[in-house]
Amino acid sequence: GATVSESPETGAAQILGYPSGLHAFLGSDAPGAGCENIDSSGFARLAILTGLNANISTAHMLKEEFRQIYAVATSARSGAFRIRRWCALVEESGKSRRARGLLRDLPAIIAFFKHRITSSKIESFNNQITRLI
Repeated sequence: GATVSESPETGAAQILGYPSGLHAFLGSDAPGAGCENIDSSGFARLAILTGLNANISTAHMLKEEFRQIYAVATSARSGAFRIRRWCALVEESGKSRRARGLLRDLPAIIAFFKHRITSSKIESFNNQITRLI
């Protein structure tokens, strides 16, 4: 089971069972971050609850980190680096099929970071024309 011998600031990611790089990657948004006001019994309960919901919790953390890629990356190079780093975390969590698909389509994804446009407006326009016809 989970131990609570480590402090929340240094060992939350290991105690809560996240992939080793995930807590450092996410920083203060990771579960266990900001736990300085929780006593050891509360931290033990947090570890148990997180363990019971490990798959959902890990998926949520990965989803939130993926959203941050688009908010933070300011260039194609930065976007590619962050996506590759995220894919490494996904592979570490056991969902490598998803990461491989993203890496396969990386050149198309990087186009967003170069141009900061998507095809959503064109798709919407095509959908409206289809309704008229």
